[in-house]
Amino acid sequence: MIKFSETVENIIKSYQTVLGKDYDGYRNHLYRLINLCEAVKPLNETESEKIAIAAVFHDLAIWTEHTADYVGPSEALAKAYLQSIEFPEWEEDVCSIIREHHKFTACDKGLTLAEIFRRADWIDVTSGLRSFGVPRKDIQWIMKEFPDEGFHPLLAGVIRNQIIKHPLNPLPMFKW
Repeated sequence: MIKFSETVENIIKSYQTVLGKDYDGYRNHLYRLINLCEAVKPLNETESEKIAIAAVFHDLAIWTEHTADYVGPSEALAKAYLQSIEFPEWEEDVCSIIREHHKFTACDKGLTLAEIFRRADWIDVTSGLRSFGVPRKDIQWIMKEFPDEGFHPLLAGVIRNQIIKHPLNPLPMFKW
């Protein structure tokens, strides 16, 4: 079980004020995702770092841009970060993870990092109803170790507000 990631902690700390009261819930979501990714498929060190970076940024524009159409702006934040640490060669993998994480169907290229993350996010969002073969006891252990702290109700509110404000574009973050 991964309980601490220096990468996650260093990046998310700079967004603590922006996240406000949602900081703990989002942070726990990140650690659930990282651990669920490892449960889907064990990762090497480089893959784990890419997942950690993508995790921090994948939903972040909900807060930085105050929008439900956050995938593109979240990608832009990740790109800027990768440029700042001089890792532009990771852009394609990290941005693909962010771009594909709300896809309803599997990614086309097999068990890529984007597909691993997509599965982990669906496991988390559905509280394990979609498990992709990850044992229920592992999902329950991860959920217990990193409690929701209001994260899922927050997402439900974001979606509700989007539906009310933009009924013709109710779920811009999802794709087939």
